[in-house]
Amino acid sequence: MNIPFILFVGLRYFKEKRKSKKIASSVLSITGIAVGVMTLTAVIGVMNGFQLSFIEPILNIGSYHIQISDGPEISEQTQSAIRALREVTALVPFTESQALINGKNICIIRGIPARILELDPSISKSFDLEYYDIPDAETLKAVDSIVIGNQLAIHLGIRKGDFISITTFGGTWSSRKKVTGIFQTWYYDIDKSWGFVSLETAAEFYKEGEQLPLTYGVKIRNRFMDNGTLQRIRNILGNEYMVKSWREFNRNFFGALLMEKILMMVLVGLIFIVVGFNIFHSLKRSVYERKEEIALLKALGASPVSVKNIFILEGILIGILGCFIGILAGLFIANNINEIFGITENVINNVLFSTIEGIFRQININVRFGRVSIFSPDIFYIKNVPIRILLPETCMISFFAMLCSYLASFFASRKVIMIKPAEILRYE
Repeated sequence: MNIPFILFVGLRYFKEKRKSKKIASSVLSITGIAVGVMTLTAVIGVMNGFQLSFIEPILNIGSYHIQISDGPEISEQTQSAIRALREVTALVPFTESQALINGKNICIIRGIPARILELDPSISKSFDLEYYDIPDAETLKAVDSIVIGNQLAIHLGIRKGDFISITTFGGTWSSRKKVTGIFQTWYYDIDKSWGFVSLETAAEFYKEGEQLPLTYGVKIRNRFMDNGTLQRIRNILGNEYMVKSWREFNRNFFGALLMEKILMMVLVGLIFIVVGFNIFHSLKRSVYERKEEIALLKALGASPVSVKNIFILEGILIGILGCFIGILAGLFIANNINEIFGITENVINNVLFSTIEGIFRQININVRFGRVSIFSPDIFYIKNVPIRILLPETCMISFFAMLCSYLASFFASRKVIMIKPAEILRYE
């Protein structure tokens, strides 16, 4: 196979076709690939942002990546051995109880070490520290202190420094605690129904002398590499404890998010199928229109496979150019989605609606449109549209677009083999 010959002729065909009057088919094919890649990149980036804004607080604050439970208190020596594992980034003991706050709200009261930031520095990433507090050695230093979510505080109508009553479901423990901090994670369920106390305060939930039922939360560097870490922790602890991965917590919730992403990628990915048919018919027509040139190339000694690869190269070039443009456009839209929403709202509210209202005022009709808000933190309970572009997914989108272009050009170019130079050139 003469690769330089294929590249020379293929690039020349591609350039000539773009400069000729037949530019529409090539441009439409490239545009279709670019629109598909751009749409999928932007949509999946936004979807990742929304999903991870739910998943990260759950794993970072709630369930951790691995939980160790149903056993006696783990010795400091054993804890040190677990922390020494290469994959482990944090090991935090905690306890949980359900309680009634002020006789109104059911709340999860989690007891944590006051030196939580020392044991798990990454936990601060899930708290909004600009206007709110974090459960740490400062806010939990008093024995009767509690830190609650901002939505719970709003619902109860309390502020920092106020006292609240906490009653366990068993009714065996009831006390007044001082709200020394209010936190916000931007995850509504946690902000509405969680409170943090120190482990010393949490011990009051249980009878005197009763062992505090501790659970140990473990965080690892890569949550998808949890199976190996699980086995290593089991080897350290033996069979006395129950060790579970994050995959077993909120299984239905995580499964629903995964299915949502897969369906979205399939639906938007149908664009590539449509574009693939467009490339197929475009190259098939190109083969028919160039049959004299193909016959001449064959007569001069070019093999059928080489001539076929010329048209496959043309399809691959369409895919490469479309992917390149689509990725650039998708990344630009994804990274500037909040600004784009802001400009769009401005145009609709301050230009379009104002113009229409002005027209109606000219004929003495008073018309007022409501203000349009594409994204509102009050509705979505997040500050901005979150964006998270993941390299493996971007590569997969580009690969699928390239695959569609290749398959379309491969099947379209099969007719090249059936062209016989003698029959075509006989009448020229």
